Amino acid sequence: MLDAGFTIAEKHQRRPFLKNNEKSTRYLRQVALPEIGRRGQQKLAQTKVLVVGLGGLGSPAALYLAGAGIGRLGLCDIDRVEESNLPRQVLYSHEDIDKPKVEAAKHRLTAYAPELETELFADGFTEAEPSDEILKNYDLILDCSDNQPCRYLINRRARTLGISVVYAAIHRFEGQVAVFNGRGGPCYNCLFPQKSNTAMVPDCAQAGVIGVLPGIIGCHQALEAIKIILELGESLEGRLLLFNALNLDVRKLKIPEEPLCEVCGTETKAESEQISKKSSGCGSISASELRRAIAGDESEIILLDVRQPEEYLLERIEGSVTLPLDELDDRIESLDKDKSYVLYCRSGARSRLACERLVSAGFQRVKNLTGGYLAWSAIEPV
Repeated sequence: MLDAGFTIAEKHQRRPFLKNNEKSTRYLRQVALPEIGRRGQQKLAQTKVLVVGLGGLGSPAALYLAGAGIGRLGLCDIDRVEESNLPRQVLYSHEDIDKPKVEAAKHRLTAYAPELETELFADGFTEAEPSDEILKNYDLILDCSDNQPCRYLINRRARTLGISVVYAAIHRFEGQVAVFNGRGGPCYNCLFPQKSNTAMVPDCAQAGVIGVLPGIIGCHQALEAIKIILELGESLEGRLLLFNALNLDVRKLKIPEEPLCEVCGTETKAESEQISKKSSGCGSISASELRRAIAGDESEIILLDVRQPEEYLLERIEGSVTLPLDELDDRIESLDKDKSYVLYCRSGARSRLACERLVSAGFQRVKNLTGGYLAWSAIEPV
């Protein structure tokens, strides 16, 4: 059984999902599943889900949640429909161009599922809107946003209120999905630390995306939401699913809990500072020094990228090898202690921790790239 951070609250007004003869046949195929039945369908009808972002991900996710019989959808998006949205944002038609997405989405969804209740948030997800009081009325959040500041805000608010989040993102031909339990386990900030992620990943308008990909990933989000609500199967809680559309490769990675996470970490600031003081055993190298060393053909240097694989795929130092921080302990025996290593991540924080682990394990020729990939990419090659 799943424990994704919430139980459907009894405070929500109970209302039958069968109100008329037409409705009685609407969910026959779903109710026929012994794992769901009438009781499960009733549970879906009592559930309130907030969908943040009504673009490529939010469109299929909202459609399939409405089709599954979710009782209420909160629709949150600040944008208007543009012509360039239409190939992948299946909620909208040509007639919706220039209309607010929340209004066009409501019109489509309620025509599709007449008994669906909706709540519109046309001001987007900001520090002020929706307020915590509004969020408390929802059982689950779908993060379908397309920018990282919004994702970090969703993560903080949801963690504070104990609401679980089904997260997804897409980039070119790749997509990812994860579930973050509002009551425990790793959060989005553990996966992508905000302090280490000052450079934003390009959005679809800049990087491009194949139109069918958000449909696939958005459907994964809807499925995870339904599994959580009905306590079915095994959720992606604490794991990241990676999907490659070009070869249909699917991988699932465990997301490590970060003790020093600013949102959910268990370590105090004093403990964090104490850890920093102990880092003297780990040497450092600047980006310019590393470039000169590589240009001087110091072939003994082995570059280890300790970020997550999806970060490595987006951008990396040529010739580096991926060794995620959460896999380091399991793979440390495969490393040659006589070699010289330079470790890097996004800004140098995670690689410093990895560097200290290697030093503690007896490695003597280990250096951390100061400033990480951000510093490396900021200077011209020598």
